[in-house]
Amino acid sequence: MTAIERIAESLEGSGYKPVLADSVETQKSLSTLVVPFRPDELGREYSLFIEVMPAESQDAVEFIHFSLIYPFVIDHVDCVPEVIRTLFLLNRFLPVGRHQFCEQTPAVFFQYQLVVSGAMTVDPDLIREVVDMIGFFTRNHGRFISRIFQGEINAEQFIEELEVKGIAIPPLFGISERNEVNASLS
Repeated sequence: MTAIERIAESLEGSGYKPVLADSVETQKSLSTLVVPFRPDELGREYSLFIEVMPAESQDAVEFIHFSLIYPFVIDHVDCVPEVIRTLFLLNRFLPVGRHQFCEQTPAVFFQYQLVVSGAMTVDPDLIREVVDMIGFFTRNHGRFISRIFQGEINAEQFIEELEVKGIAIPPLFGISERNEVNASLS
């Protein structure tokens, strides 16, 4: 059994339905595990991709790479600065991983790399917790990102919505986010 098959088996026991995709040929053969999440309220499909990057030597670490491409694309380029600013704000909430924006596609994705001494020895509960956490982040943050992509709200309105819910964005270098957004807009 390979590490990716072991991960798939542990996720199946938690109600996920992972699918092992065909290997991609690189220096070493990598297999991708696709973990579908339930569709969002608009019926858009979310899938998490998991790959194990093998160690180059016996004493090196291995990486378990998690990535998710959000199932929506930008409607108009005018909102790109707001999308990037909002991703920066969202990333400050995350204990692991990060949201990123690709200008070429244009798409938003989430990435996280778990560094382990051996992928075969990782506790299956840890993998399930990471997958659950990524599902939670992407589902909740995806709602805001989608609205900004569609031009419904901007970063300032995003901050206001959080404040109404009693959520404050963690300050960066002692500067409140409201001051930071206002300064960047002027």
